Amino acid sequence: MSRSRLLLTGANGFVGRHVLPGLPDEIELHCVSRNISGNKRAVWHKTDLRDEKAAAALVHEIQPTHLAHLAWNTEHGKFWHAEDNLAWRDAGITMVAAFAECGGQRLIIAGTGAEYAAGETSPIDELSAIPAPSTVYGQAKHELFLAVRDIAAENEISFAWPRIFNAYGAGEPVGRLVPSIINAILRSEPAKCSSGVQQRDFVDTRDLGDAIAKLIFSPVEGPINLGSGQDATIGHIARLIGDLMDRPDLIALGALPDREGEPAVQIPNLKRMRDELKYQPKINHKRGLQDAIDWWCANPVG
Repeated sequence: MSRSRLLLTGANGFVGRHVLPGLPDEIELHCVSRNISGNKRAVWHKTDLRDEKAAAALVHEIQPTHLAHLAWNTEHGKFWHAEDNLAWRDAGITMVAAFAECGGQRLIIAGTGAEYAAGETSPIDELSAIPAPSTVYGQAKHELFLAVRDIAAENEISFAWPRIFNAYGAGEPVGRLVPSIINAILRSEPAKCSSGVQQRDFVDTRDLGDAIAKLIFSPVEGPINLGSGQDATIGHIARLIGDLMDRPDLIALGALPDREGEPAVQIPNLKRMRDELKYQPKINHKRGLQDAIDWWCANPVG
């Protein structure tokens, strides 16, 4: 059997960097990132993956047997309706078409819980729920899913689409919920939050990376929800951070408005993850948030 050759995009991103440790040692690894890592296991490439020609050329150059495409615009506060969501969608389709032309065997592309309708009954089952995204980001992701599903079927490519929900952890973009609370407390300022009643599945990005690494070399196909199985309200997460940092008095729930159209409850059904992928997350909220706090204490903003 020939050696597996994996092309991993977004390899230095918030999620991608945690996929690398879980990958088998025997594979040939090629990584794409805007910032070249010192990880010597991989051959690193700098390519603008929104450029369709450049993305296709990279795939043809590497000739990967496996492709895990995690890169996308996730700039906090902007990505929901950013215009370049469409460029990412179109370049993703082109990249997958090139992968098919090269005889690729296994394809993983990161989806999102934002593909589901805001009013979808939770826990959301990935095989029965009808996606109805309410943002440009969610719509672009779902349109990519539909296009890639057809390409994979036509070319007999094994294809899985992990849908990611609320990831948190060390190195998270600073404007997001967990780092915004931590850094406000580090400045001894009120940690302003929305009402906090929204119920979510928060997953440590290290668990998420492990799950994706396992998924790349598994036989699981189609959409699969990835999460922690630990349901919590945003308010609970905020208060837990406040308690862990000994500043519960700085948690200001209700100081910010809730995002328009935001679902009150969005919890994934994780049966496929547990039963088919046979993956069980290991990091609970208390440990994960403490590790995030420790990271930000060592890497303060500004």
